[in-house]
Amino acid sequence: MRPAVARAFGRRLIAALSSLACAAAAHADPLGLYIGAGVGAGQIHLDQLSFDEHQTGWKAMVGLRPIHVLGVELEYIDFGHPNATTSSAQVDAHVRGAALSALLYAPLPVPDFDLYAKGGFSRLQTTASGALSGVGTCTINDPNCALFSFDRTDTHFAFGAGAQFKIAAFAIRGEYQHFESDVGNPSFWSLALTWSF
Repeated sequence: MRPAVARAFGRRLIAALSSLACAAAAHADPLGLYIGAGVGAGQIHLDQLSFDEHQTGWKAMVGLRPIHVLGVELEYIDFGHPNATTSSAQVDAHVRGAALSALLYAPLPVPDFDLYAKGGFSRLQTTASGALSGVGTCTINDPNCALFSFDRTDTHFAFGAGAQFKIAAFAIRGEYQHFESDVGNPSFWSLALTWSF
């Protein structure tokens, strides 16, 4: 094979292999799929009972980032299970639910760092039980005891913002989220780890 022909063949072969490598990489992760989990501090509000407590909670998520500046994420959040005595009641509360959000990433010139905002809708289940303070001795057999229990599920707007630092296929992210609810507006600060396929 003549040198000029060999060089041309080599260039074509390298170009073909590069194209195949790029196609394989794109095929392996065409949508930017990732999964993750985190822990954080949930703040639970119950407006009618003047209940406002912080509790350790957790979250799990799955997301897609098909282009650099846009993504979508589905997550499940458990805000924790606090109990406390307020001025009006002894309360045991629990908030949990799912959220679907669109993410908008800032076009930063730093490849391993992201700032993002997110907005979408959440479906939260809020349960609470307890007794009104100062009414009876609050035993099951006491007819004067004002026991209460409610279970409310609603769908409302949710939004948040965060930052993440990527290390290979992993990312460490810190995030704040705020949720609207008929019974009070909970929020969640979290630290999470994600893994991209």
